[in-house]
Amino acid sequence: MKKGVPVNAEVSTVITQMGHTDTLTAVYPIAMAKRFHPALMLGVPGFLETLDTVLSELYIQKAVLAEEIRTVSPDMHRETFSRLGDKVKIQHVLHEEWKMLSENARVIANTGKCTFFANVILITGVAFNF
Repeated sequence: MKKGVPVNAEVSTVITQMGHTDTLTAVYPIAMAKRFHPALMLGVPGFLETLDTVLSELYIQKAVLAEEIRTVSPDMHRETFSRLGDKVKIQHVLHEEWKMLSENARVIANTGKCTFFANVILITGVAFNF
């Protein structure tokens, strides 16, 4: 049995297959993307728990958030921002642009989240500094 995070085999496989500059996002059904569905019910797992799990396994160089999260869900914005840390470049775009950018995602994670604009596009980095 796998020891560690994540224990979900599908999530672990998808994370292992991510390469430099691949993108992972949440919620939107994108035809070309691999999807995993850790949601059990509304709110479980939440957006932040899913983000924490992904961040524990992937190097992220950039994150894209919807601009609207700053005003509509400021607590979620603060929590997301604090988890991404100083080394991740964070970009805010209008939600409509965010949806267009998410169409290029390799992976979609459908969580049980119930917070407006609690979505992020994560762009993978590398495990070493240039």
